[in-house]
Amino acid sequence: MKSMSRSHSEPRDAIELLRAQHDEIEDLFEVLVRVPSSAPAGVLVPELADLCAVHLAIEERIFYPGIGWAPSEDHGETEGLLAAIVDADRKNAPLIELARRAGAQLRVHARLQERRVFPYARRSLDAVRLRRLAYEMRVLEFELRTNMNLRVGAASAAVQPALA
Repeated sequence: MKSMSRSHSEPRDAIELLRAQHDEIEDLFEVLVRVPSSAPAGVLVPELADLCAVHLAIEERIFYPGIGWAPSEDHGETEGLLAAIVDADRKNAPLIELARRAGAQLRVHARLQERRVFPYARRSLDAVRLRRLAYEMRVLEFELRTNMNLRVGAASAAVQPALA
């Protein structure tokens, strides 16, 4: 599944790309919460885990350094919740409560970026630099999706040496 915004237009800059990913991740969480607790989530959980792993890697390795932002949030708790979702799905265990918690964390994360990080990025960088960051982010997403078996947790540990 390709990251796209709800309007289905191609994101033009780094901020729009992150917003589109936030929207897609939130949509997947909403679907996951509606899956009956007795039914396995099928391809939804692996896709959600991959998208989240890519999103977090893009922020940590490209976006935050590219705008000169030292993040105050730690992605560790989010990665832990997503790993628990993947594990619960493998065991056919109920996912709804984990999905609700992880979805709520995503919403807090997105609001923080909307209020503080994105305005800082717009003030700090011109439009050309924000488009270049988006290009670098897409390249990293392509590399992660084609060269590695993603999933949250594995991506955090495996991506760093591959990109160093």
